[in-house]
Amino acid sequence: MQFIKFIGENGLMPHGYCLSWNPALLSLHVLSDVIIALSYYSIPVCLAYFVRRRKDLPYRRLFWMFGLFIVACGTTHLLATIIIWVPLYWLDGFAKAITALFSAVTAVAMVWIIPRALQLPTSVQLEAEIAERKKAQQEQQEVLDRLNKIAGLVPGVVFQFRLCPDGSSCIPYASEGLRTIYRVGPEQVREDASGVFAVVHPDDIENHLASIRISARDMTPWHQEYRLQFDDAAALWLLGSALPQLQPDGSILWHGFLIDITEQKELEEALRESALYTRSLIEASLDPLVTIGADGRIMDVSAATEKATGIARDALIGSDFCDYFTESGQARAGYQQVFEQGSVTDYPLVIRHVSGKLTDVLYNATLYRDTQGKVAGVFAAARDITARKKMEEELQRSNAELDQFAYAVSHDMRQPLRMVASYLTLLEKALAGRLDEDTREYLSYAIEGAKRMDQMILAMLDFSRVGRKTDPITPISSREVLDDTLAMLKSDIIAGDGAVEVTGDWPELVASRDELMRLLQNLIGNALKYHEPDQPPCVEVHAAATPALFRVTVRDRGIGIDPNQTERLFKVFSRLQARTRFEGTGVGLALCRKIVEHHGGRIGVESAGEGCGSTFWFELPRASAHEKSLRGRIS
Repeated sequence: MQFIKFIGENGLMPHGYCLSWNPALLSLHVLSDVIIALSYYSIPVCLAYFVRRRKDLPYRRLFWMFGLFIVACGTTHLLATIIIWVPLYWLDGFAKAITALFSAVTAVAMVWIIPRALQLPTSVQLEAEIAERKKAQQEQQEVLDRLNKIAGLVPGVVFQFRLCPDGSSCIPYASEGLRTIYRVGPEQVREDASGVFAVVHPDDIENHLASIRISARDMTPWHQEYRLQFDDAAALWLLGSALPQLQPDGSILWHGFLIDITEQKELEEALRESALYTRSLIEASLDPLVTIGADGRIMDVSAATEKATGIARDALIGSDFCDYFTESGQARAGYQQVFEQGSVTDYPLVIRHVSGKLTDVLYNATLYRDTQGKVAGVFAAARDITARKKMEEELQRSNAELDQFAYAVSHDMRQPLRMVASYLTLLEKALAGRLDEDTREYLSYAIEGAKRMDQMILAMLDFSRVGRKTDPITPISSREVLDDTLAMLKSDIIAGDGAVEVTGDWPELVASRDELMRLLQNLIGNALKYHEPDQPPCVEVHAAATPALFRVTVRDRGIGIDPNQTERLFKVFSRLQARTRFEGTGVGLALCRKIVEHHGGRIGVESAGEGCGSTFWFELPRASAHEKSLRGRIS
């Protein structure tokens, strides 16, 4: 009661007295204050609801202060209604003081806030900003879609890989290539990346995981080659590369790509097998093989080269090619010739072994080029000709002995034969009147045998001289040789009332002049000789030439040859006709065969049989094998 007296009554009269208790006036004041109080109380309720629902509302405290101010104002109007009957003027004064405090604080806050609130965007600005943000989001989405399309066109996979502090992992982003390579969709690994690790080859999974841990620990780029293994397919090789970034939450995010390198690996394996195969072929060669760079230094060698020099492969590689020959200047000159001419053939050099042993070799070398066609160096092979040189020396010694034997035959052996024939002839003349017919026939046989023996010795001497005691192989005119041959055979042509017809192309070729003349003389001479007595010989000589080959055919209409006997024709002392019918030693066609073979050619005969004539032919290279060898050595 004391508190009530203090806050209100304390001898004061109600406010109604001031209004003379006029009902109408009282009703006006009471209704107005009650309505104002209720309205004031509703406003803070709405403000409180609004502030609680809008968590993003700026200046929230101002709204709460304004609500308290409104509540205080409503309270003063409510007390104004009570004071009409109850004089609570002190309470009303306290309420007004509180209202004044709230209003002052709110006013100060508004003074501080309004300049800042004015900086807040208007609804128009907000709408423009929202529209701009929507446009930016749309553009961002378009860019993202474009990047996804580009990433989808890039071979392999473009990805982000996240490793969390707890050890879990996921792939926040991956292009569609992931579906093709890993057979899982990007959406399947956004939260958990275990699906991609499940298909890593069992032999590679440990290294694969270790490479990720090392990259995460050292924050170094991740590079790895590894395989995927599926049950229905062969292993798939992948190459991965990514850069790590440390995230605020402690996780590590890699940005990178994966590409399928299966074909590349298969190609590398094929190249490796090819290299092994090539190396096996190289090492299978008994000849020293060496690859030399454009600077003259050795790039690779075979085991035969190590054996020939006595130096290990590692020591040979990088050294000067010319250091291992007795004549380094000659070796260097040959090396330069390869660059000038493209190759060298049978280039003579001598390899020096570390022990001092010398090996005569013939080098054959050619240029080799890289994939762009640029000259990269020289590939050379050396043929050991030590045994060949010994054989050549032995052959020279044998030829010398053969020359001595031929000299002995031509002088020492023919001299007794000539004496026998001469003395038998003298004996026949001295006893001409005293010899009976049989004895005279015997003497004739003896004289004829001695003369035939002398002819056979001369024929054998001619046969042995082919390739040794003849004109050198040089460029000659085949027509001039033919004309000289026909001039020598002119007497035989006239004696037999024969004819020789020459046709065709008679070019220049590389051959021994006297050997070609003997060849033509024997073939044309046989065609003139082997004919029936009542049939004059008619011989056709025809020549044809190509850039590489010279072919001559000698066709006659003579006695012909049994086709079953043609193989015997070109053997020494092999005769198909009786000596009483046609003279000869049986060496002429064998001599022809040897001359043709000496020039690297072929010889043969064709005949339909006896009485049908014969066609002898031979073929010679326009540049003989011997001449090619000489040209190779000169070059």
